[in-house]
Formats: sequence, C-alpha cells, structure tokens
Amino acid sequence: RVANGLLAHCFGLEKIVLPDTITEIGPNAFYKCTALKSVKLSENLEEIKSSALACLPSTRLRLYFIYLLPSFSNAIFS
Repeated sequence: RVANGLLAHCFGLEKIVLPDTITEIGPNAFYKCTALKSVKLSENLEEIKSSALACLPSTRLRLYFIYLLPSFSNAIFS
C-alpha cells in the first residue's frame, strides 16, 4: 500500500514505478508532485483512493495501466 500523503509535495519527483506488491494507493499519495511525468502502476493494484493523484500536471502525465483496475475513485485527479 502507498500510504495517505506518503509522497505529497515531492516537487522533484518525475517518475514512479510501483512494485507488484502494491495493491492500493491511498488518498493524496502523490498530491502536488508537480514534476511527475510518468507513473507505472503495479500489476496487482486493486484500488486508487480519491485525490491520490491530485494537483498533478495531467497534461504531461503518462499513466501506464497494464490491466483493468477493479476499483478506483472517480476523483483520483481532484
């Protein structure tokens, strides 16, 4: 699990590769990681909580979904 707000405000973070042991991304986990350009999600990811990817530069962000995610909030970017 990526804990609530774990990497919030990491302004220099550009790339995330989640290991396959991660099953959940908590709320605000990557909040305001404004340099973030690429996120590769775990193949075992089951849930992305609300605001997990809030305040990101979504016009430049690439999300790599390798499968269909069973559950995610409709507010993961807000």
